[in-house]
Order: sequence, then C-alpha cells, then structure tokens
Amino acid sequence: VYERTQELQATIEELRETQSSLVEAEKMASLGQLVAGIAHEINTPLGVGVTAASSLQEETAQLTKQFNDKKLGKSALKEFLERADAIGEMLETNLNRAAELIQNFKMVAADRSSSHKRTIKINDYVMRILDSLKPKIKKTRHQLAVNIPDDLEVETFPGELAQVITNFTMNAIIHGFESKNEGTIDLSVRAHEST
Repeated sequence: VYERTQELQATIEELRETQSSLVEAEKMASLGQLVAGIAHEINTPLGVGVTAASSLQEETAQLTKQFNDKKLGKSALKEFLERADAIGEMLETNLNRAAELIQNFKMVAADRSSSHKRTIKINDYVMRILDSLKPKIKKTRHQLAVNIPDDLEVETFPGELAQVITNFTMNAIIHGFESKNEGTIDLSVRAHEST
C-alpha cells in the first residue's frame, strides 16, 4: 500500500508539472500568434513610412540638382515644399501608428505574462487588446461594436482579461457566424452596483 501510494503521489506530481508546462506552452503559443499579428500590422505603417521617406529623398535630390544647376524656379520650390509637407504628415501619422501598435503590444504581452492585479481603464485596455487582433479581424467581413464607458475603471488581472477578450472575439469570429459571411460582434461593459 505504501509503495502504491508513493507511485500515485509521484504520478500526481508529474501530472501537475505536465499541466503547468501545457499552460505555459499555450501562453507562449498565444503570444507567438499575437507577435505575428502585430508584426504584420506594424509592417503597413512602416512600409508607408519607408516609401514616403524614399520619395522625399528622391525629390530632395532632384531639387538639389536643380539648385546646383541654377535651374530652380520659384514654382518648383513651392511644389516641393507642398509635397514635402504632405510627406512629412504621412510619415508622422504612420510612425505614430507604428509606435502605438508597439506600445499596445508591449502592454498586452507584459500583462499576459504577469499575474499582478492592477486598476485599469477598461475601455482603453479592451481597445488595445482589439487593436492587437486587427490582423485576424481584417481577414473577415465582421464588425466589432464596442460599448464601454470611457471612465469605467476596474481592478483586475489584466493578463487574464486579455485572454478572455481574445478568446471571446476569436471564438465569435470562428464559431458565431458559421452560416454567415458577415456579422457584428457586440462587446459591451457596464458598471454593476453591488448591494
């Protein structure tokens, strides 16, 4: 009986370790998918930024050549300045978008690997999570309708919340519209007054 009990305890401990390893592997797989999606999403504004910078560099070289050849007219300079301003705006917009995506990714990834409770603005946090899911959502014709008060705060475990929102959204896309090509996922949060 003693030997059998020892064997069972060893088996139970092995099962716990295996379960822990599987949970960790699932977290890493989820994080890997998140990284791939964010990398894809970041490539768009960075690609636009690289193209815009390259265009500005070419136009600047042409303007410099015209200036050096003493063929630079007032209208050519005015056109260049207008295009440079538009390109500058495009660069700023796309670089800010890339920075925002990276910031959202860092926050959600850090929260997923942490088990610390903290107070968050739920609307802001959910929008950051959904932002990280955009590459998967864009592959469908489904829409997201988010109705969360801007000032609603909650003390929670953000990593677990991120997992719930991610699972809810992806399950809705995969299983909620099996017979439909398009639909709306409605995500609403409201305060519940405890009595």
